[in-house]
Amino acid sequence: MLEQATALNIVLLPDEQTSNLTRVLSRQLATRFNTEFRLDEEHLPHITVYQGYYPDRNLPQLKNGLLAFAAQQRFIEVSMRGFQIWGNTIVFWNCDRTPHLQTLHDGTLVIANPLREGLVPPNAAILTGLSNEDKDNLAKTGGVLNGPKYHPHVTISKLKDPNHGLNALGVIEGMSPQTMSFTADRLYLSTLSDHGTVSAIIEEFKFGEV
Repeated sequence: MLEQATALNIVLLPDEQTSNLTRVLSRQLATRFNTEFRLDEEHLPHITVYQGYYPDRNLPQLKNGLLAFAAQQRFIEVSMRGFQIWGNTIVFWNCDRTPHLQTLHDGTLVIANPLREGLVPPNAAILTGLSNEDKDNLAKTGGVLNGPKYHPHVTISKLKDPNHGLNALGVIEGMSPQTMSFTADRLYLSTLSDHGTVSAIIEEFKFGEV
């Protein structure tokens, strides 16, 4: 009998202004192109800090580790800067990868990575065309964009047709400021669904609180 396991995401949530803009951009792309999802109340704008796939018996240890880690953190300034098409179909609004944000990722990686016991999230397991380096990173950390390759961003949308990537990029670059900033003061543990989407927040861990 297979052991029960759950895919979860450790995330930061943008402030209301940034979240509202990401939803507008995602909605515009969905009206012009065929997309896999759009950001709304059931697909929450978020910045992944670390995502993993865990045996359910390890979830209490994961939550306790995140609680203790968050208690040692202070608020973090997040700057959104520039859009990108990743893998020909995924529309990113990138964040500045500051030392503070990298430290946040590295700290959660240390806590969470051993608890997945080698399991890989279903949304990452189906990736194709990976380099040997990416395959190695996926096996060791549970994701391609982890460790030194951490790439903080908000995913605006995922296009069904890779030929529309540059056109989609032009649409959002033409209707949005490319730079915005907000302050984050907590981590969230969330669901991890198809295409890396987040549909619900499970628990929050405020910085500086035990």
